[in-house]
Amino acid sequence: MGVNTITVAGIIGLTSRKSLIDIWVDSYLWTSPQYLVGGAIAGCVDVLSQSWGWPALVIGVPPLLLLHRSYLLYLGRIEQQQNHIREMAGLHLRTIETLALACKNTNMAELAETLERMAGAYIDHPVVDATGLEGGFDFTMGWTGKALLQPAAQPDDEPVPAGFVAFSGRLAALQTADQTGA
Repeated sequence: MGVNTITVAGIIGLTSRKSLIDIWVDSYLWTSPQYLVGGAIAGCVDVLSQSWGWPALVIGVPPLLLLHRSYLLYLGRIEQQQNHIREMAGLHLRTIETLALACKNTNMAELAETLERMAGAYIDHPVVDATGLEGGFDFTMGWTGKALLQPAAQPDDEPVPAGFVAFSGRLAALQTADQTGA
């Protein structure tokens, strides 16, 4: 076990410029119990075979098969965990892609409907178009997950406006500017 895994860890270390010991501990240390138990069983079979002969081999095979089976189950669990991690990473990426919304020729009523449908976790009331703005607009909108939001310090302890409050404030300002012709 030791020479084989240390050699492989050394090659990986040379190609990735990482420490041989770090690679061996991260990649191969977890296999040590199987090798140690397997070696102990093989040693017992060898000692018993000197006095009992071939029946010692018959007695030693079931524990070795059980050890092998537990090793395969452990590897299966690791593979399941890695698949789960890949699936979660893919889901995370799809979520991020979804949260960036590109709107082309979108009117305010469509925007209100889209916000209510896509950002329901952020909004606790119906979204309606009360802007009075006519026509379609091209824009890209994105938002950050609630767990990632950390309010920034504001002067004079002013509260940080929520994204949708700030957004609606800008729409109101646009509406006012449009009505005054500015």
